[in-house]
Amino acid sequence: MNIVFFSLKGGVGKTTLSYCVVSALVKAGQSVDFVDYDPQESASAWLAIDEFVSDPEANVRIVDTPPRADHKPTLEELKNADKVFIPCSPSMADIPAAQATLELVRKFAPKAQCYIVWSRVDARKKVKLRNMPAFAEHIGAPALSSYTRNLDCYENIGGAGVSALTSSAQSEILTLALEVLNV
Repeated sequence: MNIVFFSLKGGVGKTTLSYCVVSALVKAGQSVDFVDYDPQESASAWLAIDEFVSDPEANVRIVDTPPRADHKPTLEELKNADKVFIPCSPSMADIPAAQATLELVRKFAPKAQCYIVWSRVDARKKVKLRNMPAFAEHIGAPALSSYTRNLDCYENIGGAGVSALTSSAQSEILTLALEVLNV
């Protein structure tokens, strides 16, 4: 299964989500092939701290991408994708970029299943929580029921020994990873 995290907008959580999903799947005993096309290679650095070793023979391949439509390796990954996850915060700053991303994905990967993954959700803002299904409908793709909250622990991943599964978000990360795999 080829899973790609992609958005034309930077800073929406592609790297954090791809890292967290890989970490959770590995903890659950799943072998994973991970490809990091993001030029900062943060996910690869964080996974190295976790002593993760990518398995090119694995049945699950997860790809982190840069926020660019002209990156040839990303476009190739999209063509081969079974599932594409578009990270987006429930904010009008991110929603138009998610729509544009979905249009591009449907052009290059018409057979891929596309999903919105809400990131940086402020659970105290009840109106945004209630509106997330309408936002997903506006974007044009279904959203996962799992999402990441706007927690400081995500900003601290990779530093001072903090990994995805030692953070206070461990439960939501495991739930999200299972949904990514099984949706």
